[in-house]
Amino acid sequence: MVKDVIIVGAAGTGREVAEAIEDINSLGRKWNLLGFLDDDSQKHGREYNGYPVLGSISTAADYPACHFVLVLGNYHDLRLTKRVFDRLSLDVSRFATIIHPTVRVSRYTEVGPGTVVLQNCVITSNTRIGSHVLVLFGAHIGHDCIVDDYVVIAPNAVLAGGVCVREGCYIGANATILQKVKVGPWSCVGMGAAAFSDVGPNSTVAGNPARLLKHRVHE
Repeated sequence: MVKDVIIVGAAGTGREVAEAIEDINSLGRKWNLLGFLDDDSQKHGREYNGYPVLGSISTAADYPACHFVLVLGNYHDLRLTKRVFDRLSLDVSRFATIIHPTVRVSRYTEVGPGTVVLQNCVITSNTRIGSHVLVLFGAHIGHDCIVDDYVVIAPNAVLAGGVCVREGCYIGANATILQKVKVGPWSCVGMGAAAFSDVGPNSTVAGNPARLLKHRVHE
């Protein structure tokens, strides 16, 4: 059965997810992509890659039979996805899980609802991925990792075995996290960083080895 889906967020990553949905459908039609919702009024009525911006996020209620995927995570505002999820107040069954056909996910791994995994990612054995997680192209997640809800893992990041990434973190492009390291909630590991030791909550770290740059203020 083909299901209607709307992408919440019409920025660049949203358009990447739209293309991932097209690639999934090329192997057997699964999703009918209606378009995007976005609170930027300048985007309303425009089309991106042939899909319209239907209106603001608040209009989600106009689509009672539709599935949604939240594509909002960014390092400037780690809590944005959670705020929008809370605002929508939808049952978990209303969120689409999008996994690109090129992804290698272990049969022993769990992936939560609303999560997106883009091209050429590898997620190995006995890992648990939460809900509304964005795993962007080329990322590698090793065995026995735990990735909590609302996390963003940017392109080509590497999580070695047994890494634990808590709620709402942003792992930057090409960052590497050593096995069994824990990254506290609502923290950011900068682009290209190498984290050899635990990262505290509400922290931003960068460099090789990764060092604390600042404590983040709750958005």
